[in-house]
Amino acid sequence: MVDKFSGYKYPIFGIRSSVIISESMETVHESNAEALESVEDRYYKYDLIFAKRPKSPEDIKKHDVIIFHSPGIDVMIVHRVHDSFYDSESGAYWFKTRGDANSIDDPLVHFEDIQGVVTKRIRGMGDFVLYVQSPYGVFALSLVGVIFFGTWLYIVFYDERQDKKAAKVPDDKKHSEDFPPNEEEK
Repeated sequence: MVDKFSGYKYPIFGIRSSVIISESMETVHESNAEALESVEDRYYKYDLIFAKRPKSPEDIKKHDVIIFHSPGIDVMIVHRVHDSFYDSESGAYWFKTRGDANSIDDPLVHFEDIQGVVTKRIRGMGDFVLYVQSPYGVFALSLVGVIFFGTWLYIVFYDERQDKKAAKVPDDKKHSEDFPPNEEEK
């Protein structure tokens, strides 16, 4: 499930899914060019992404793309890690992140706010996922399901009726209608 239904609380086999809904990772600001090895490293609006929650701060490396919750914002944010540090006073790990299109870092992200490190992506599939979750998508899928179920019922019961009709017709009538009488029957 994409986080719209689960509230990002229920991963399946430890993997969470989400859809990128902004363009903050599409274009690359010149200050972020070193973070991307190729065009394939870019993330686009409506990419469906899969992320695994890190067990420890050491699991998050520079230039990893993470999903995190920013206090005061009701959506998950998908940005790239640019730096990390440990605050010995508080005993907390913090991460500097920013979207690839941005030149300014986001507010520091606490390790506890990180929901996952992106592991896989299906380019453009998020648009379909968001549609399926919309009222129109739910209606369309329900309609397709009803049509398939109705077709299946028709086929099952129509074939059954045809079998019963065939069983009721006597053998001599079957042959006499299908073939002209032969010399012996005249």
